[in-house]
Amino acid sequence: MARMRTRAARKTTAKGAKIISGLISNTRFFRTGKGGGNWVNKAVKSTAQKATRSRWRARVGNALNNDYKGTFFKQHPKLKGKVVVHHAVEQQVLRRYPGRFSAAEMHSLQNLRGIPKGQVNSRVHLSQIRKEWNQFYKDYPNATRQQILDHATRIDLKLGTNFNPPVP
Repeated sequence: MARMRTRAARKTTAKGAKIISGLISNTRFFRTGKGGGNWVNKAVKSTAQKATRSRWRARVGNALNNDYKGTFFKQHPKLKGKVVVHHAVEQQVLRRYPGRFSAAEMHSLQNLRGIPKGQVNSRVHLSQIRKEWNQFYKDYPNATRQQILDHATRIDLKLGTNFNPPVP
């Protein structure tokens, strides 16, 4: 008797995908918990939080080495295995805009973000952020250092509550 191959069960439902899509576009939500954590409504209500968000700027520092994952997890050891390390000013900038940033600045802790593994990583890191940077590269073929940092700031403020630890 021939064996029949069956399709693996889908990890998400259409309803779940719709909810996640809505949550990502609304930065007041973020995911908590290990693995299958819950989505939580986190409204920015206090004037102190609003003031912090209005002053937030993406920035870079100077890393001692190019091991950006080691740098991130040394500061946030409890997140190891739970997040994917993302560069706010992404590594492609080194190639696309030579001389604007050094490798030490690129891999500094100030430029690193943690994005929870799973659907948040797929939807935020591999899709939303990718689209934002692709559009930036089209619009600014000769971007300045400040324009690049300003774009990273816009992405942080738009999607930062999905990061772990969250960006203000």
